[in-house]
Amino acid sequence: MIDRKFFFEKVTATPSQKLLLFNFLKERKYKISHSLLPDENDHNKFVEKHPYRDWYIIRENHKGIGSFYIQFDNSIGINLNKQTQNCVEEIINFIKRRYVPKTESLSKIPPYFYINIPSKNLELQAILDKMEFDQLQVSYKI
Repeated sequence: MIDRKFFFEKVTATPSQKLLLFNFLKERKYKISHSLLPDENDHNKFVEKHPYRDWYIIRENHKGIGSFYIQFDNSIGINLNKQTQNCVEEIINFIKRRYVPKTESLSKIPPYFYINIPSKNLELQAILDKMEFDQLQVSYKI
């Protein structure tokens, strides 16, 4: 039996999960999708809608340290309180073992998974570069 340090708990919108995810959101250092923190009620509604293909809370030694989600366009979002190569590798291996990318749709869905990262999150970029993943693009908000 392998003793794993990281555990992935599927988001089912329990009250404790909603609170933990809201606390993660409040503490998030890097942001893509929002610039203002939503109120807790709006956040809870978002979690209950569960807009992702799948969404997980990441626990290290049973303590919540972040979350990741897979979207229907094969993109992955990773949000960690403390980013380590070991944790990122565990997340990617977990996804590769359990998921197959959605079918390609030209100009909409690539035939592979890809990770969206805030441009200022140089830590995660360095981890993925060290893991020898290819950088695909740089996006700009206008």
